[in-house]
Formats: sequence, structure tokens, C-alpha cells
Amino acid sequence: MSKAAELAEFGGGISGGSNAVEGLAKSYVLFDGDDATPASRDSLNHSSITDNSTGDYSLTKTNAMSSASYGMLTTGGRESDTHNQGGDMTIVGTPTSTVVEINSYRNRSTDAEEKNDAPNITFFAVGDLA
Repeated sequence: MSKAAELAEFGGGISGGSNAVEGLAKSYVLFDGDDATPASRDSLNHSSITDNSTGDYSLTKTNAMSSASYGMLTTGGRESDTHNQGGDMTIVGTPTSTVVEINSYRNRSTDAEEKNDAPNITFFAVGDLA
């Protein structure tokens, strides 16, 4: 069975080739924000990661979402219990259909609003592609 047939059978079908299956992530990226130049470890529909400053990243999609109103989720975490990195992730500014800015913070319960470069950052976007 072809991949397109598998996706159509799964539920949602193919819509003009740009939306593989409704309800699934249309954009995803996993990267190490602790690297000097963060690069994607794995991604779907992502073209670049810009390291704006400590704990501040801009993520650019390859193919635009249909609007700036789409579901977004970002997470970050530690490599081990010996690193006090990760904890809170936020989406900041005003996302566009192609770019979203995210911030990574140390655990806010112990460190007041201190941004940090978390080693395991993931971002997902769910919605319709343009």
C-alpha cells in the first residue's frame, strides 16, 4: 500500500498534497538549544533555527501555515538530574504563519525568570498548511 493510501485510510485523507492528514502535526522540530549553533536533530517542515540570545530562539517553517492562528506546543528538558536546565518553555511575541519565537527558562520555582539554553527543545504546530 502506498504512503498516500495509508494516510487516507488512517483518516483525514490528502488535501491538495499540502495537508497529509487532518489533526496531525504539520510542523515539528527537536533541537539542542545548548549547542553553540543549534541545529535540528529531527524535524518536519522546518527550515531554520535562529539563536537570538540565551534561551531565545526563532523557528522558521519550510511551508507556511494557513494563518497565524494555529495550535502550538513547545517543551524543553534536562539531559540529566545533574543539570539545572530546562523547565519552562514559552511562546513569545506574535507568531506568524512561518516563524515563531520561543524562550527557555530554568525552573521558575527556584530561579526568577532566568533564561537558559535547554538541551532538549521540541516544538509542534498543528493546523492547516497554506
